[in-house]
Amino acid sequence: MLQVSAYKDKIKVADNELAFITVSIRDKTGSVVPTANHKIKCKLEGEGKIVATDNGDPTSLISFSATERETFNGFMLVVIKAHQGAKGKLRLIVESENLKKCLCGYQPIINHSYLNIMTTKLLNIKTRLFRSLTNLGMMIILFSCSSSSIGEEPINPPVPPASSVEKSEYYVSTTGNDENPGTLTSPWRTIQKAVTTVTPGCVVNIMGGTYYRRK
Repeated sequence: MLQVSAYKDKIKVADNELAFITVSIRDKTGSVVPTANHKIKCKLEGEGKIVATDNGDPTSLISFSATERETFNGFMLVVIKAHQGAKGKLRLIVESENLKKCLCGYQPIINHSYLNIMTTKLLNIKTRLFRSLTNLGMMIILFSCSSSSIGEEPINPPVPPASSVEKSEYYVSTTGNDENPGTLTSPWRTIQKAVTTVTPGCVVNIMGGTYYRRK
């Protein structure tokens, strides 16, 4: 079946605004038939005109001004507008072979009035989608605010002052003894002693000589 939906529910006649109408081919459940490529015939009754039609097919050579066009992936677009000073009603007739004819009516008024498009399902869907995205954005902002204070620098762990870090010096010599305190005058004998004794920030001075690894 054919289904017609409007891009917006009204347009200003005095400003030559355009009305964008989407034509789609749908099955009995209302789902779009992506393989449908039916030829659609469009006719506009009243004081207006069909400005263009399109289906999004990049390989199509049909002019945009054509009023007959095949659907592409189940869709087709019709662009219409009313003449300046239009009176009475406009009626867009969309039909295709073996498919039920579909009508769309408009009421143009001269002085900064609007064309009332009867089919507003697409507009309603867009409004609900916008509201959902807005609510999602508010949730993200609230979550971000609760995670950290706005305008404040992130809290980093305190760094201990340089004066509080131990900077002791120890010495290792081939003439020393691991029972010694590791000073310049009483050095340790092995590097292993220094490794197991010193703390971060300490300096170990290895005196000249040959050191052997103990088994």
